[in-house]
Amino acid sequence: MDLRFLNITTLFTILIGKTILISVSSSDIWPAGSKLARNVKLLAIVFPAVGTATAAVIDLYNPSDKYFSARQTLATLGQMHRQIANEIAKSDCVAASNDNVAKLLKVKLDGWEDQYGTLLNALATKEASRQKATKQQGVTANK
Repeated sequence: MDLRFLNITTLFTILIGKTILISVSSSDIWPAGSKLARNVKLLAIVFPAVGTATAAVIDLYNPSDKYFSARQTLATLGQMHRQIANEIAKSDCVAASNDNVAKLLKVKLDGWEDQYGTLLNALATKEASRQKATKQQGVTANK
């Protein structure tokens, strides 16, 4: 399905179902028990449910944000892994903990540890903002 179509459908069903149909169904425009009044009340129930279902379909079938975030994280981790492997392979054996090779390696290890921590923090921030956006879509769809 086209994502734009799904977004427009969701907006349409929420606007029609939540705003217009609920307002009209709660007013006494038609005689009580008439076929038209019953149909409007039924649509006032169905339209928000369809809007919520459409929002769920959008979230389920549009994993592109998650995919690209995971792909970027994987590429960064792969690059860091190759950098560590190359530096370890090039470095000389450490004879003692206080020699220059050990000090240089410690500096590099600290840098890689900082880089890894930064990557994890960025990933956690992206995931938190994605979950917040998903919750807001759900709240919007359920109003």
